[in-house]
Amino acid sequence: MKEKTDYTDLQRPLDQLFHSSVENGTATFTILEGMDPVVISFSSYVYPEGTLPQEDGKPYEGQKVYDTITNVYGPGTYTITIDIPENGLWQADLYLGCVIEELSESGHPIEKIIDADYSWKK
Repeated sequence: MKEKTDYTDLQRPLDQLFHSSVENGTATFTILEGMDPVVISFSSYVYPEGTLPQEDGKPYEGQKVYDTITNVYGPGTYTITIDIPENGLWQADLYLGCVIEELSESGHPIEKIIDADYSWKK
């Protein structure tokens, strides 16, 4: 089974394509029948101490991975779980490709992000 590594041809928005949802440390998504297997990562991130996040998750820069899972998924529906910090502000992201350990100023590349959740939305 060959995994898909070029995602430019996938229909946007990705959350609708994958019928995804992310809540706290749990993500559910579907790889449709007929799709090539894809690498998907689900990661929780913590903000640098003293950082107050905005509604859209910014600032992304300096967020570091707290827990993560990466796997190759073929057609089917999956529910995966990661740990999130019990104390502090966090972000949980479901995205295409291998784990991104530390976010840049722009966060995840727009062509890879599938879905997300944030602690301050609660």
